[in-house]
Amino acid sequence: AYLCRWLNRDSRSASQVCEILGLIRPAPLDVLDILVAALSVDEYVVPVSTALWKIDRRVTESLPALARIFDEYDEAVCDVMCELGPAAAPLLPKLIEVMQNEDSWDLQWAATDALGAIASADPSVVEALQTALGHQSPIVRSAAARALARVGTPAIPRLLTLLQAHDDPRAAWAAFSLGEMVSIAISAAPELLEGLQSVKNVLSTACAIALARTTGDPQTVPYLVRIIESGEAASPRCAAANALGGLGPVAITAVPALELLLDDADPDC
Repeated sequence: AYLCRWLNRDSRSASQVCEILGLIRPAPLDVLDILVAALSVDEYVVPVSTALWKIDRRVTESLPALARIFDEYDEAVCDVMCELGPAAAPLLPKLIEVMQNEDSWDLQWAATDALGAIASADPSVVEALQTALGHQSPIVRSAAARALARVGTPAIPRLLTLLQAHDDPRAAWAAFSLGEMVSIAISAAPELLEGLQSVKNVLSTACAIALARTTGDPQTVPYLVRIIESGEAASPRCAAANALGGLGPVAITAVPALELLLDDADPDC
């Protein structure tokens, strides 16, 4: 009752109140009607929608409200959609529209994350994410690759097509996405092996890491060691080390190279 008195004071209070209501256990089901009524105020829709989801997994009333305010609160709505996951699928057209508008990279990044959380295999979603693998922003490209990995098996044919086009800059990101799927993408092994031999270092590097993660193939060890020993600043040494760890004892010959990483300038390594 104390919290509900604060709900209509101002938008900042509403946000804090909704956050607390979403944390209370057992869930305060008696506030649901009050929260649903608050959806009529645009400034409250984002926090109220999150609270309704956390309290009762309720989206029936919040999805139309989120669609109503999307144009004004786009990034915040994308964040809520990440929370809702597949339940936010009715709002996919809004996200697809955003992906076609390159005016705001931050918004596209938020929309890409939301697409990953929803993980829809709808062809329009997969196509939008495939296009985003070639985005000018590496953050958007990375988010798109992870989103495609969450789509899973339905995305594999498109990723394999990209992977086989060695001159396409999206090929390396396709390999990265397949690697994020781990064993789900084991069928991609032949294409990853072919990419491993590419003269394009970015592609061969991505394929080595992906192949190790998806199949545990020991022949990736020398490639991963080469990544670790590379002096290039952009070399994905952490990812290579993680891949070697995933290979287990078959990667024993990589131990000297891994020991070098103990003194790496990057503390993550």
